[in-house]
Amino acid sequence: MLPYQDRVIAEHAELTERIEKLSVFLTRQAEIATIEVVEHRLLSLQRLAMLMYQAILAERIAMWTKG
Repeated sequence: MLPYQDRVIAEHAELTERIEKLSVFLTRQAEIATIEVVEHRLLSLQRLAMLMYQAILAERIAMWTKG
């Protein structure tokens, strides 16, 4: 693999970890109680954007590994 492809794969892995942590945060009642409704909505939208970005990275990785 080329260096930039390795970076994309690493970025995908890091992003996946961040999505998992944010998802857990957004589902814990104790955590939800500590933030405002607007902030929770924005974090939920941020999670959606992260999921879209993750899917794009996954597509790129799949193109390189179809070989």
